[in-house]
Amino acid sequence: ARTGIKVHSEDLSEKITIPVEDTEREEYPLTLDQFKKIYDKTTIHRRKVKYLFMRDTGVRTQESIQITKSMITFDYDEKTGIARVKIPKKIVKGKTKARLNFLTKETALMVKELVLDLDDNTPIFVAPEIAHKTMHQIKSIESKALLRERDRLVKDGFSDFGLRHETGQHKIVLHSIRAFTATA
Repeated sequence: ARTGIKVHSEDLSEKITIPVEDTEREEYPLTLDQFKKIYDKTTIHRRKVKYLFMRDTGVRTQESIQITKSMITFDYDEKTGIARVKIPKKIVKGKTKARLNFLTKETALMVKELVLDLDDNTPIFVAPEIAHKTMHQIKSIESKALLRERDRLVKDGFSDFGLRHETGQHKIVLHSIRAFTATA
């Protein structure tokens, strides 16, 4: 900037490495029992199916609200009932390549039932009444829904849902479903 020389962003990224802060905090995975409690506490069917979808595939919240019918092959393996989910690189975090995941027979049946009346490019796990909102707003709505369910479980006497990190943030958040998938 001092010399007035223009530097292209690609040149800059090749020459300069920005250090990544190494955080000591690990993601907190749910146990199967905790997942079942959250699932049972959830009253909205679409959200329950989304939690099962997230459990099977390990998708992030941002990715889950962009999943459409066209990304799922329900008759992938007719013998076992397993469905294939191809998540395009445009919605995968990092955007390096598309990701392939699979749904259990039970989850595939529930998702198939959910998409019967949807066209191929309508997000499956976004309620029609909030479909006009931005992705950030929808993600916030979904995160707050899990927080309400988590808080109700704490009130019901399940104190492990109230655990917090040293920073004061709750350990069980929507991303904990993804962490559960990685450890299960």
